[in-house]
Amino acid sequence: MKTTSERAIRVVLVSLPFQYFPRQQDRRWNYSRPPLGIASLAAYVRENASFEVDIACLDLLSEAEDDQARIRDRLLAMEPDLIGFAVLTASQPLAVALAQELKQGRPDTHIVVGGPHVTALPEEPMPGVDAKFIGESDVSLLEYLEEIVVKGLDVPIPGVARPGPE
Repeated sequence: MKTTSERAIRVVLVSLPFQYFPRQQDRRWNYSRPPLGIASLAAYVRENASFEVDIACLDLLSEAEDDQARIRDRLLAMEPDLIGFAVLTASQPLAVALAQELKQGRPDTHIVVGGPHVTALPEEPMPGVDAKFIGESDVSLLEYLEEIVVKGLDVPIPGVARPGPE
């Protein structure tokens, strides 16, 4: 049974752009793949949330959208409560830059990251990021949303590293 509130919790999960072949100027030589990770997370949260949630997945890799300012403005316009970036090593610099800019534009938005890069290097500093999801994150994302975003608690979540003040 979902609880009712003034409005649904807004979550945006993002597959960031990068180039597989950075020296190749023609983007046709780069390829994308379906963002199964963020799609799976979205489906799990929608199915299991005890609260109203409006969740969107943005596949910026397949859109070939790589203008940082446009990405930032697009995300801010969605007025999200939480933005989650799927981070590969090639997209890590953009994830950090966006996290910092998004925190400046919307300080109360939770900025979280996960994916192969974060799981491999969980201790790496990522300014602007509120939480790092290590490994499989469906259950931990739902718990983070329930306990931290919805209830406003400051509790540890298994599989989630929360950096201290920088």
